Amino acid sequence: MKELILITSHAPSNEKQELLRNLVNDTKGRGYDVMLSTHVFVPKDIVDSVDFMVYEKENKLLTDLKHKKFSYFWSFDGMVKVNSTETFRYNHAFAMIKLLVNGLSYAKKIGYEKVHFFEYDTKISSFFEIQVNSKMLEEYNVIYYTPPGLPWPSAPISFSLNKISDSWFNISNESIMEFFDENTSKLSEEYEQRLINDSGNSLNKEHKILLENGIEVGLHCEIEKNSWMVPVYHQPSNKLVFFGWAKDSIEDIEITLIINENRIEKHKVEPRRWIAIDIDDINNVSTITIIVNGEITNSLDFSKIDIEYYKTKNQINYQ
Repeated sequence: MKELILITSHAPSNEKQELLRNLVNDTKGRGYDVMLSTHVFVPKDIVDSVDFMVYEKENKLLTDLKHKKFSYFWSFDGMVKVNSTETFRYNHAFAMIKLLVNGLSYAKKIGYEKVHFFEYDTKISSFFEIQVNSKMLEEYNVIYYTPPGLPWPSAPISFSLNKISDSWFNISNESIMEFFDENTSKLSEEYEQRLINDSGNSLNKEHKILLENGIEVGLHCEIEKNSWMVPVYHQPSNKLVFFGWAKDSIEDIEITLIINENRIEKHKVEPRRWIAIDIDDINNVSTITIIVNGEITNSLDFSKIDIEYYKTKNQINYQ
């Protein structure tokens, strides 16, 4: 039996569909079967170009405060550090895990032994690295790569399905949610690392090898516009602080804050700069609405969330 290339994909836009289409075309005539795992519409020409497609309608997005992933900011001089759960409106890690698990489970069911997993925004110019990994799967159960600056793996990952832990296949929605309920990063990559650790003999290869051997990953970067406009907690003063960072903007960003529905403040964040504005003692703030360039980007009612958890996960610290 041929080996399988498993592609997970969330590609609702034309831009993302073109990246997926290019990756599928990269695999043609290379001697591999191709499986696509998705939860959104896929154009017919792409469907017709793969051997299998696994579709799950549910695209579960996590919006609860305790399930959001964390983002971090450090000033260039190291004097200011910020962490926040509010830079993304939702966490799509649950859906990402399900796409991988669904694909691996079906691949094992129909008899595949070696699977090479890629995300849709990958360019494969050479299959040399995949061929090397195929041979190394005779010795290792999982072969993976850890990107610079991250403690966990990301695609691609190569699997020997008959040797990895059953945890890759016997996964329920409840078991995934247990992970997100724990005090973790809330990232799918950390969940994958747990499963790798449970799978016995594995190999962590240098990430730079991918590009050296003709594989480009992460061609699409999901960035929410003006996402770093967040309310954070300063523990020494017990104050709620508005932190704004015009990370990618080339123009001034106009900010309007509505505090307790009766107090309005207007601020400006200059391109690629950040500001930190004291709002009030956090016990005096019931609600806050943040309007960025005329659009509401966040609205918090502290009476309806776990304020102590929020203070822990949304902080600003000055050195």
